[in-house]
Order: sequence, then structure tokens, then C-alpha cells
Amino acid sequence: MKNIEKFKEGDLINNFFICRAAESKVTRLGDEYIDLILEDNSGSIRGKVWSYADVFKHKFKKDDSVAIKGKIISYNNKLEVNVLSINKAAQSIYRSYGYDKNLLIKKIKENESKLFDELLNYVKQLSAGYKKIITKIIKTNHKKIKSIPSLDHGYRLKGGFIKQIVSILRLNKNILPLYKDLDKDLVISGIMIKNIGLVNYFNDDVGCTISEENEMLDSRLLGINLINDYYSEYSNFPQEIKTKLQNVILSENLYQDNQLNYINSLYQFNSSVNHNNSEENLC
Repeated sequence: MKNIEKFKEGDLINNFFICRAAESKVTRLGDEYIDLILEDNSGSIRGKVWSYADVFKHKFKKDDSVAIKGKIISYNNKLEVNVLSINKAAQSIYRSYGYDKNLLIKKIKENESKLFDELLNYVKQLSAGYKKIITKIIKTNHKKIKSIPSLDHGYRLKGGFIKQIVSILRLNKNILPLYKDLDKDLVISGIMIKNIGLVNYFNDDVGCTISEENEMLDSRLLGINLINDYYSEYSNFPQEIKTKLQNVILSENLYQDNQLNYINSLYQFNSSVNHNNSEENLC
């Protein structure tokens, strides 16, 4: 099997993909077809099911792994798959043909466990008040923190969440000493939890899928709720720290607060720098 990045016009394929989008449509003549976005660990490609769409649309759904027979064609100067057959790729049936969903997921090149150890070293730099709550959040959610993507461009792949956080912490390490008036504890904690709601936004599965319920929620709201949950576990936890952490999650440079604006600026700069060097692919 070829990866998407190696497809050429005219190739006949028998491949496994993750179906990232599937939409039933109708041609101008009234014929039903299915418009697909297919993905493997090298990229994504559009596909279309023209024949027996009414039958095939019941055999799979969005975010399923799928087994496809088809032909690579060129349409509007872009390659796409003319799908001749499509079915959900069940591990029990397709394992002998080389199917493994883990091999379809694009992930960061760095070692997630090493990045997590580096993250914990930054946590150790915090004063007692911040360290207690941040340690609890990080260690309780360590599996998802290491595996989920971020939503920011350049980090939309498996492990992108922790890669982004550690990248920004490294950047901050070099810049923060220049600004003596900034609150070191809040800045480091804020970088870590700014998008922490994503640990509940993404499902705990190989494909990092998103439930319909979570698609309707803002990940920032999930982050606020997460802080509330952990805050409730500590009867003597300072209200001031809770409020500051929640403001970091909510803020988008709307407040005249140097700490919040500094954290947001680091995220914006990091995202813009990675825009042109993107490994982008939603996991």
C-alpha cells in the first residue's frame, strides 16, 4: 500500500484510511454521491463515491477507519480518489491485510514521554500554591496530555498538545527574564492550562475523535469546568489563584493585564512561526 503522499494519477489502490469527513450530496442530475476527506499518516486527500452511494453510506461513518478500493484521478489539478468500494475497517477482519489504525495516525516526531518529563520540570519551578493544583491537573490527565492534538495550526496531530506547551515554555524561558514585573508562577501555569479544556474536548481513543456534545461546547468552557472540579478538592485552595487561572483560559487580549497579554502573545507568535512549517493533520 502507498501512502497518500506517494499517490500518482492513474494508481489503482487498496488502502486503509481514516475518514475525516463524509457528506452525502446530489449532482445536478439528481444522482446521489458521497464526498469524503480521507487521511493517513502522510496527509489527506478528497475522495468521492459515485456508484452505489445509497448502499455504501450505511457501511461507515465519520472518523471510522475505512478500507477502500479505488483509482487516483486528477480533478481541478488536485489528486483525489474515485472510490469503487468502501467499508469500515474492523481490526478482526483486516488485520491479516496489514490494517492497524495506529499506523494511520500522523503524530509528532518527538518522544511524548520525554516532553512530558520536561513539562514536569517546569511544574517544579512553581511556588507551592500554584504547584499543588497544576501538578494535580497535569498528572491526573497525563495520558491525554501526551496524546491529544492542539487546535492551533502546526500542532493538529497526535501529541501536538504537549509539543505546543513545551515549545512555548522553552520560548518563555528565554524571554521572561527580560520582564521583571511579570508573575513567573502565573505565566508558567497559564502556558500549561490555557487550552487544558482540550483534554475533555477530545475523546479518549486512537483517533482523538470529538463527540457531538463536545463539538457544541467551547473548549474554554470545558477548561473552566475542569479548574472548578479540581478547586473543589482543596478546601483551602486560594480563590485568587483559581480566578487568575480561569482568566487565562478565557482571555483573548481583552483585558489590560500584562500577564494575560504576555501568555497570549507567546501562543500567537508560536502559532504564526509554525504556520509555514506545519506537520498539520488532525489526529
